[in-house]
Amino acid sequence: MQVVYMLILTFLGFVSFIPVIKLSQHKDYEPFKPLRDFVLVVFFWTFTLIFKFLTFHLSIPMSLAYYLHLLGYIAIITAIVLFIRTVFHFMGKPFTKTVNLSAIIYIVIWSIIVFTNDLTNWVVLNDAADINTVYDLMHMEMHPFFLAHTFVVYSLLAFTLITLYINLIRKKRSNLYRVPRYIFASMVILAVIFNIIHNFIYTFYLDPSYVAIVVFSYVLYTMIYKRDLGFILISESRKTLLTNMREMYFVADDHNILVDCSDALREQYGITVGLSISEALKQLKTKAILYHDIDTLEDRSKNAPYLYTIHKTFSPENFETKGSLYLFYDESKFVGLIDKLEYLRSYDEMTGLFNRNHFERSVETMDREYDTFGIIVSDINGLKLFNDHFGHKEGDELIIRYSEILKTVTSSYDDVSLIRMGGDEFAIFIGNATKSMLDKIKKALLDKTYHEDPLKRISIAIGAALRAEGESLEATYLRADNRLYSMKRKASIGYKQAFLNAYETRKKNNHG
Repeated sequence: MQVVYMLILTFLGFVSFIPVIKLSQHKDYEPFKPLRDFVLVVFFWTFTLIFKFLTFHLSIPMSLAYYLHLLGYIAIITAIVLFIRTVFHFMGKPFTKTVNLSAIIYIVIWSIIVFTNDLTNWVVLNDAADINTVYDLMHMEMHPFFLAHTFVVYSLLAFTLITLYINLIRKKRSNLYRVPRYIFASMVILAVIFNIIHNFIYTFYLDPSYVAIVVFSYVLYTMIYKRDLGFILISESRKTLLTNMREMYFVADDHNILVDCSDALREQYGITVGLSISEALKQLKTKAILYHDIDTLEDRSKNAPYLYTIHKTFSPENFETKGSLYLFYDESKFVGLIDKLEYLRSYDEMTGLFNRNHFERSVETMDREYDTFGIIVSDINGLKLFNDHFGHKEGDELIIRYSEILKTVTSSYDDVSLIRMGGDEFAIFIGNATKSMLDKIKKALLDKTYHEDPLKRISIAIGAALRAEGESLEATYLRADNRLYSMKRKASIGYKQAFLNAYETRKKNNHG
């Protein structure tokens, strides 16, 4: 009988060792961690059973076998807790930190109870000194506390197995889960029957709970390993990624947990394997702008990287599960260029005022929205003369200074649009304007641009017009423009002469 027992135990040891070896090859694959911990404990339990069996045939004190036997009670509770954690992780419901901590505390407390059994006898009513033969070891009397503890633990295990079975039924279309579903159901029934026989009728050399846990561990390993193998292959070979990827990416499994990501995401954004997709995207959004369509970007001027995002689902060949591939392209320069082009489409780059293109696109809207409005057009006199004598850079500064004056003078008015029509020509559109408002703005502009020294003066010509009833904006603008040229014919000649005289005088004084 003992030979049969040893053969069965050896076979189960081999079965429990396979998952340990296979999973050790994927230490960096975070989703395997709960399963790795579980199969490792099951294998350790097998090792203690083999060592305990050897004590029956070697000159080793039976007290050592006694403590190895008690160690099995720690192994079974640890294995069951890890089995429950692995099952829930498999179903996409990972333990919270609180539940994990509670499980660890429970295992620690139970370990203390087991190792102090000689003092409390809360596990078995026998002490190490009472064990003289294998028969004594196999027929120790259980304490009621241990039986109550066993009932609670097995109830949790039963609940977990029922939950898992229901989950597998919902996946009945998948061939991957059909056989495991039947194995789990069969093993639960057999484990209950043999445990009842073991505890109340006939004591087996091999604990039926251990046999069931080994089978459960191997079946669970087979399901999870086969399910995730496709994601592992993609992560390791990256052949699929290399055909799609230009810069940054991450891959998630069918539980939406990251199984691989590019070095750029790790280094620049702190994205790591093991995060959920939602956590990874949330973390990315704290440092970058994610977008799928550039037209949906309302603000393209933020000082952050702009990552064009592509999301694809994929199913590895010969596997039924689906994963997610996210590709991220840093398009910050492109977005900046688009933003610059959009800005130049409506604004004058030198002054920051609206440009002629914007004005012409707004004519119909202004006509429709305002019953009354005013137009003030202005032109800088002698700009070419100024450029010839002081250089184009100084001429540009003159235009910028005048645009700032326009902003200052009109800052207290509503519905104002300032436009650089081109060169040295400017326009002011004022919605709901009155004649006194136009006169006030004209006077303020003339006052602020005047200087006794012609070389420091910004000589301007101004024309203003208030919309007549039924008149179009173009007609109003034309009337204001005609008045500007009437003033310019008189002011320009006088200013140019004054400018030249002042320039010659300064030149003589500098040489003198």
